[in-house]
Amino acid sequence: MSIAFLLCMWIALAQRVGGPTLIAGAAAAVVVWSIRRLLFPAEERGVRGLPLWKRLWAAQAFLVTLLHRFVASTLRTSWLILSGGEEGRVVAVPTRIQHPTGKFLLQNSITLTPSTISLVSEGGLLYIHWLQRHGSSGDWQQVKEALERRVEAMFEEDRPPC
Repeated sequence: MSIAFLLCMWIALAQRVGGPTLIAGAAAAVVVWSIRRLLFPAEERGVRGLPLWKRLWAAQAFLVTLLHRFVASTLRTSWLILSGGEEGRVVAVPTRIQHPTGKFLLQNSITLTPSTISLVSEGGLLYIHWLQRHGSSGDWQQVKEALERRVEAMFEEDRPPC
């Protein structure tokens, strides 16, 4: 993500091209770019060996899966609340994702789906608060597996043959 791209996004969202808009946009772009460089160092930023078309295809599949899980979870959560008998539970969920950006994306995707809040990531576990029907095990495994599979595809690296 370059400063020029961020500035273009600023202008597109502001729908103006003027002196103050350009100055504010350039300043915001530099700040966002600098924070990104601090949070995601150069050696961890890219996924080496994965062609651009494959990453774009994986990102599109991820967005479709996220939308599906969002709609399904919204309907399920609405039904739970309207019918009563819901309870919250903290679940420790194992994850296969090693890439830090991939873990970040998975945690935030889980939090975006209704009835879930991702609390913390420690090692290979994610701790998630899940709203479910009283006495049931919930659908946490379906949500996590669907999203994890798509995130994993975006951040896989080429591995040398055994």
